[in-house]
Amino acid sequence: MTISKKELLKLTGISYGQLYRWKREGLIPEEWFMKQSSFTGQETFLPKDLVLERIRFILEKKDSCSLEEIRELLATTLDGKEITWERLLELEKVDSEVALLVKKEEYSYLEVGWILALSDYRKKYQLPIEQICDLCHSTKGLLNQMGKEGKQFLIFQIEQKCYGILCYESSRIVAEERIGQMESYLVNQLANQVKEKFL
Repeated sequence: MTISKKELLKLTGISYGQLYRWKREGLIPEEWFMKQSSFTGQETFLPKDLVLERIRFILEKKDSCSLEEIRELLATTLDGKEITWERLLELEKVDSEVALLVKKEEYSYLEVGWILALSDYRKKYQLPIEQICDLCHSTKGLLNQMGKEGKQFLIFQIEQKCYGILCYESSRIVAEERIGQMESYLVNQLANQVKEKFL
């Protein structure tokens, strides 16, 4: 889902100048600013959930941190190994059986976001761990590409087998009828929420 620049400024109370300064400073990724045709001509849209979460984070930190410090906070630790096995299990939404499939001493925040997505999907559709095991091993390779902003992780089923797809957050997905029980996860956003919990 996207939000227009005009709606974003109204909803958050920030100015046009602030938004574009944060863009220049690298706090809001340039690729989030998408030009689209509208009835008034060209209009700029941004990925709604991602940009609202990012602006909330910036507003919370801007009185105590410089823009450079905020940029460093946003840029670090998503790919670094930061969460121990014990801390992972402290997260109430983590399925312990799913976590056991990838048990190790430390996890990056991105890996934790991915585990949360798999845990949520299993719980929502009450799947046997064997189905999640296959999905876990087949999608682990996507993690390197999930690190880029504005990606969504789709999980769906065809004939009792689970599959995962990575695409841009603003992409419109139209699936054929055989594809059932589809869910979308913003793994990067999940990772950032966990990072904030433990910072």
